[in-house]
Amino acid sequence: MYQLTGAFSRQNDTTIKDFLDSNGFEYITKPRGIPSTFDAVTARRLIEQFDVTQMDFAVWFKVSKQAISQKLNRTYIGVSWTSTNLSPDEEEVIDDMIERNIFTYEDEELIVAIRSNFIQACIIIIGSEQTKVLFEFNQPLSEKLGRAKYDTFREIDFSLRESMIPVNVFGIKHAKIDDRAALARINQQCRKRGITTDEYCVMHGFEGGYCRSNMQTDEDLIEILNSYVTQDNLVYFPHTVPEYFKFTNKASRANMTLDELFEFFGYIKVDSRLDSNYKNKISRYIDELKQLRVKDSQNKILLRTETALYQRLYTFAKRRGSTLDEFLAELGFERVYERAVTFDSERRPSDTDRHPKDKSALLRELEGLQGHLERSVTQNESISRNRQLVNKLKELYDYRCQLCDPFNIYPVIEKEDGTFYVEVHHIIALQHASLLPNGYDDQLDTFRNAIVVCPFHHKVLHYHQGGFERLINQNGDIFFVSKHDALLKVLVNHHLQVDDRGSHLLVKSSWNHNSVNNLKLFKRPEELCSAGQNITT
Repeated sequence: MYQLTGAFSRQNDTTIKDFLDSNGFEYITKPRGIPSTFDAVTARRLIEQFDVTQMDFAVWFKVSKQAISQKLNRTYIGVSWTSTNLSPDEEEVIDDMIERNIFTYEDEELIVAIRSNFIQACIIIIGSEQTKVLFEFNQPLSEKLGRAKYDTFREIDFSLRESMIPVNVFGIKHAKIDDRAALARINQQCRKRGITTDEYCVMHGFEGGYCRSNMQTDEDLIEILNSYVTQDNLVYFPHTVPEYFKFTNKASRANMTLDELFEFFGYIKVDSRLDSNYKNKISRYIDELKQLRVKDSQNKILLRTETALYQRLYTFAKRRGSTLDEFLAELGFERVYERAVTFDSERRPSDTDRHPKDKSALLRELEGLQGHLERSVTQNESISRNRQLVNKLKELYDYRCQLCDPFNIYPVIEKEDGTFYVEVHHIIALQHASLLPNGYDDQLDTFRNAIVVCPFHHKVLHYHQGGFERLINQNGDIFFVSKHDALLKVLVNHHLQVDDRGSHLLVKSSWNHNSVNNLKLFKRPEELCSAGQNITT
């Protein structure tokens, strides 16, 4: 628009300001930099290595592309944008950008851009008085960038990820790409990186790589098996059916019997249309589960996630359209978790609250703020409002960790304003929003999907025993559960709610048992990609 307006003004022998004035507009300029502060050396490095263009600089500094080209050909002595320091406000904006997979943030006072050279990330910050570029970061920020793949991915990579359809080939996740144009762009990115399509898909979390057109997926096989289901998930599959050879051949290559192959997909093969095989299988499951009963209990069991029995029962239950806990309840068992996580630290009394807050008033503010968040129309507005939500949530907990024992807390960091440094953790990461069925992604961006934690417990939630990915209600208390079924108790709670079945996180601000918008939190976030049929209504 600037270039078009300038060209039109020159053709009519007038200035841009006079042209805009004559049409009722006020021309306001706000320079973001002056020639004497332009670091041509760093700018050329960003262009050559980090996918920054001259037009990017022109937009950021509100000048013409030609002006940037002229500046790039000069070197100003003693000028350097390179820095290693971030202000608290800049850190907060960057955290929100990473959480939401945003690469450029801009408001009237600040521009922040994150770019990559496929090996490392850099952060470009342009303020009203200063420009700085960071190529090196402190460890927490470096870990965040790496975890979100900002060091190896560019914005186009996240866009191309949307064209990758998750499919399974013998239980291993592959990427299926039906869009030819997207596949061509993916191949172009692979050539830039010097890697194969399989390697590129693995970078996106598809451990099996690229699913080619001649590969038969588990979903294809299940679709065939569904046509032979007699009842529940029993399959009558005699040797006379057209697909019999295809399945026996696949079972042979996998070193399985045909019965084992069917069970792998969550079905039971029966030799007739009777259900005797099914009853026998259920009886064997019950016998195995009885071996896992906790002491002095008839129906409570400890079923470890890493066991083969868990994998078989989970697939079996999912194929029947129920959760594992629901299937276990049908068999007369209740799954319990007894491995509480404990950490050693010096015991000391908690600090006295300086200014007690009205929790009810703060919760009402959060409810109102959530309404604004749901109406957000741009990424930048969403970041700004999310910062308000974060600040209010911290205030609700008096800037203290919800996971710290009041009599056994970790050393606190007191800030200049007298509050304590705490962080906000999203229970279901916002980056999983794209994996949710349409209409459910906005339910993640709410204070009920967040918890206030100290830096230590924030690391615990992300990394300890593979990380903690869901909440449960056990004996009236709320716990985080790790990938390996360890428990971490939420000790202070004013806003988190778990439904009466104890295994679902409700992320709607208006909570009631009859809500049709209850979102089921699955065992693993990656399972959300195929969870459309499992949303509770």
